[in-house]
Amino acid sequence: HQMIATDGTSTVELVIDTTHTSDYKISYVDPNIPEEKRWLVGDNLSYTKLVLPDKSRLLSTSLADKQLTVSQEQDSLVLGYYRLTQPLKTSQYTFSYTVPTKYVFGEQLTVNTFVQKQLGGWPYELRYSLTLPSNEYRVQAASNVVVKQQTVGNTFTVAYDRIINSDQTLSVIYVKK
Repeated sequence: HQMIATDGTSTVELVIDTTHTSDYKISYVDPNIPEEKRWLVGDNLSYTKLVLPDKSRLLSTSLADKQLTVSQEQDSLVLGYYRLTQPLKTSQYTFSYTVPTKYVFGEQLTVNTFVQKQLGGWPYELRYSLTLPSNEYRVQAASNVVVKQQTVGNTFTVAYDRIINSDQTLSVIYVKK
């Protein structure tokens, strides 16, 4: 969930859920030993990198300090961690961070979010929402999104769900009512 404050700053609350769907009953043939039946067993251990815009700032995470690596790569802040998921279980990790973008509220406001699918990785479900601090806006146009709008009090939220199977730029253009 991304929240834009009245001063134009933006905070993102990110939740990553990973479900291990194996129940230890998947067999395979090892091409080096074809006469023996092998079984996929054990926990799923994988490395995840979150690549954020340069000058982003991590506010909080559910990971312990020793589980998270923070580095600079080119013009990006990179958060890396190993995620361990047991068979038929779901693991969840949370991150809260600010991004250096400063939105300017005028007659029109454009918000672009770039989402990257890992090369060779499986498609994944993205549930994204964006809250503006004012309900003075309406959606004029959207690209790569199916928009669901909700007004609560003085805030205006746009939410969309997608399966990400390639890199995407999600764009929403707002105009004042």
